[in-house]
Amino acid sequence: MRAADGIHFTKAGSRKLAQFLDAEIRRAFEAAKPQDDIANLPPDIEQAADDINAQIRREMGVAAPPGAPTSGQPAKPLAGPILSLTTRPLSPGGALAALQPASGDAAGGERILAQGAPIEAKPGRADDFGWPRL
Repeated sequence: MRAADGIHFTKAGSRKLAQFLDAEIRRAFEAAKPQDDIANLPPDIEQAADDINAQIRREMGVAAPPGAPTSGQPAKPLAGPILSLTTRPLSPGGALAALQPASGDAAGGERILAQGAPIEAKPGRADDFGWPRL
């Protein structure tokens, strides 16, 4: 089972050791496995969702819509704020966020990307080969 040096295992010894370890690992996993398949959910899903939504509204500074449940004491949410991964970001005023052009030259990007024109060098930058150097 051991190699000639008496320390390392041969291939057959490694397999035998793995067989013993596999049994121990399986026993440990079975002991830690939940006894039933029911997930641990909060007792009242709707109340938990209302609490989370109220917390999100408080953090955003938005008033609760009419008819929304309110509690006297703000409860700690069960989870962090829920953010959609597919919606577009909104600015604080509620309008869709838009990218503002960096400069007044809107055709500059087309000139650089489509026509292959070089970018103008700025003084002091590595691609500024103007002479005399400042």
